Amino acid sequence: MKDHSITLIHKCGGVCYALKTQSVGADAVTVMGYENGGAAGMLDITTLCPVPRVADSFEVPVIGGGGVADSCRFLVVLALGAQGVIMGTPFWFLENANKSIWESRLIWSEEKI
Repeated sequence: MKDHSITLIHKCGGVCYALKTQSVGADAVTVMGYENGGAAGMLDITTLCPVPRVADSFEVPVIGGGGVADSCRFLVVLALGAQGVIMGTPFWFLENANKSIWESRLIWSEEKI
């Protein structure tokens, strides 16, 4: 892929996976906790755990994410050392977003105890 000028950004759910990603030549790594809406691994850790550990020891840019739904959490991820932030849920509410059944489920859901 490098021969064709393709940028490789790999998504990892923990430090051990991120280390492997860097060792195989990724251009950047996305690190997130279980708050992430996609496959975040089986480590059951929050975004706040792996981001600083990876950011402190990596040579490639680190993108943090998972549970970042507002400007406060955006700034927290950057303060933990990430060079970028990945966000998803807040964009559901933009005027030109592709609305789906998930939007109404999110808005009208109730916390169950």
